[in-house]
Amino acid sequence: MQKPVISRWLVGLTGASHDLDELELAIGFPVVTVARSNGVYYLESNTLNPIEDPSEVLNAAKRLTEMVNGVARLHFDHWGNVEVSNSIVGIDEQGHAHKFAFGFGTGRPVNESYADSAIIERWLATAVREERVANAIRFFSTPTWTNLYKIFEIVRDDVGDVVAQGWAAKRELARFTQTAQTPESIGDAARHASKKFKPHAEPMSHTEATSFIKDLLRRWLGHIA
Repeated sequence: MQKPVISRWLVGLTGASHDLDELELAIGFPVVTVARSNGVYYLESNTLNPIEDPSEVLNAAKRLTEMVNGVARLHFDHWGNVEVSNSIVGIDEQGHAHKFAFGFGTGRPVNESYADSAIIERWLATAVREERVANAIRFFSTPTWTNLYKIFEIVRDDVGDVVAQGWAAKRELARFTQTAQTPESIGDAARHASKKFKPHAEPMSHTEATSFIKDLLRRWLGHIA
């Protein structure tokens, strides 16, 4: 049997219904689209369509989904991550659907308003083009202390002194960096184990740190995207 020539890929998504509903409303761009068909949510992207191997589509879709989670967490006040499922549909040049399966194996407030989602398209388009942006957004999809610090390093490496840029207050930056680096402040989540790193007198909570880096990341993306 001749192997079908796939011209369009649809990758199944799983997650909380309100997260998926909000993605469908907010993300509908050529670079990434989230849409529902027959009760299933799918991710589609013009970056996936040239790929021939379904397993490569799956891996690329996982990376895109990390970016989607990152920009959603950046854009919305509340967010719970979505994931790629084991359902991939390839549409051939005649419009016929071909299914591919792979064996692998939240309660949060609903966003009450939706700002202009065109900014999401700019973020995603830039992330697809630029590795540093893709990494920063992917890291924000899982905002651990380590990932938050990585985002800070990406931004700092690009623009230098974020305080001089007017993107952060010196005191808040010191609270973030000292908290992130000292086990005395955050235990095993700290970047270092050495006691030579001294904690800040007013360490940041993880919630504060996430908010701090979210604001910094948004400012940086506004600068380059």
